[in-house]
Amino acid sequence: MTKKRLVAGSIVGLFVSLLAVTLVTPFAVKAGGSNAPSLEGSWDVVVGPGSPTEFKTLVTYTAGGGLVATAPALPPVFHGSTVHGTWVRSGSKQFTYTFLSLIYDSTGQFAGTLKVREAITLNAAGDQYDGVSSIDVFDPAGNPIPPFSSCGGTSHGKRIEVEAPTCP
Repeated sequence: MTKKRLVAGSIVGLFVSLLAVTLVTPFAVKAGGSNAPSLEGSWDVVVGPGSPTEFKTLVTYTAGGGLVATAPALPPVFHGSTVHGTWVRSGSKQFTYTFLSLIYDSTGQFAGTLKVREAITLNAAGDQYDGVSSIDVFDPAGNPIPPFSSCGGTSHGKRIEVEAPTCP
């Protein structure tokens, strides 16, 4: 049980900030005629900026509210899956999302689920955001593992913009 808690704690530390997300065009006109900045698109995200467990990830928010992200390298005992989730607009420049990541042990056996919820606020230009999150870890039966729950994780995202090729 101690090994599970140690690994789950490491996972929580790594994911405690994977909570960020995306925009493709900062002010694209959306269905319904809204000109408000959107989260749609792909983002370069730093989770836990400035912390000892800081890491980078890529997150893509799709039209219609889907979320897919890369999972960072985890401690050798556990391995995470690609992250999948859903996002919604919660204000003019505010968004909220929830994602899940499946956790596997070193033998490939399912070891549990990580759930992250984050609130994101876009900057005025719609090309960067800051987020605050909470995480929960569940055992394979879906029971919460309270010592691995956490609140206050942070993230910072920058929209990945289209660039012209640098070669002729």
